Amino acid sequence: MTFQSSHPRNRPVKPTVMVEGGWWLCATKAYMTLPHMWSGRCAPVKVSDHTFIVEPIRPTPTRRRRNTGAVYPTFKQHDDKWGSDVPAEFKHWSTASKIALSMIPHVGVGKNMLRIETVDYRFQIWVNATIKIEESQNREIDATRTMAMQNRMVLDLLTANEGGVCVKIGTTCCTYIPDEVNANVTAALQVMKNLQKAMSNDLHPDPGQDWLEGLLSGPWWHLLLKLLTPLIVFIVTFFILMSCVVPCFRAMVQKMLQTTVINYALLQASDSAVRKQNEELFQDHDMDAYQLDQYENAM
Repeated sequence: MTFQSSHPRNRPVKPTVMVEGGWWLCATKAYMTLPHMWSGRCAPVKVSDHTFIVEPIRPTPTRRRRNTGAVYPTFKQHDDKWGSDVPAEFKHWSTASKIALSMIPHVGVGKNMLRIETVDYRFQIWVNATIKIEESQNREIDATRTMAMQNRMVLDLLTANEGGVCVKIGTTCCTYIPDEVNANVTAALQVMKNLQKAMSNDLHPDPGQDWLEGLLSGPWWHLLLKLLTPLIVFIVTFFILMSCVVPCFRAMVQKMLQTTVINYALLQASDSAVRKQNEELFQDHDMDAYQLDQYENAM
């Protein structure tokens, strides 16, 4: 649809109103409103920046491929018996090694302690790096947002006589930049900082390690004195105990032996007296040896 002015060229014509979302195209020039003195043919047109999105056409596969889980991994329920929920490439020990370490608890516990320290160290590094990245990105996003708003303000001022930037761009004009940094990102970053603080508070030194560091600190003669002092104390204590315990033990053994010997001597004397008395009885009653033995056994 075109419009042609019926007025003479030398007669001023009132400007036309703007076409909503469109311009007036006259020959090779476009106008938001027709000028005061215009003539010829003009047509209302839509102005575009010639930007469009091309969506790729994905062919439908004839054969359904098996999802390997490389892009979208799935997580199984924890297997507390065989650990089948962890893929083989992520396992640190084989099944045979796990069984062997279970049969030797002190070795398995030591390896688990080392592994926990490694995982904790790497997780702390990841948390610290994530916090640094988020803080840097937040500063960059804030600066970019401020710069974009300043540029838009200047462009609106420069194009104010033509209706502003959005009049030139049309319906695709962006008029609002969401400020998610001040709410969601800041809250998530604060959670990361709280986690970092909690992990830092968990790094309490081991009392045994402090004792060992105190033992190994100082010059060489301090170390030698610390190592020899327990040995000297042990030797002195050993000799004191030997000087007290050994005589007591020896006296106790001697007393037991003396008591045993005396009791044995008294028993022998008693047996001799009984034997002598039986022999006298044998002689008085004219008993033979067999009858004497029977008599003694009966007694």
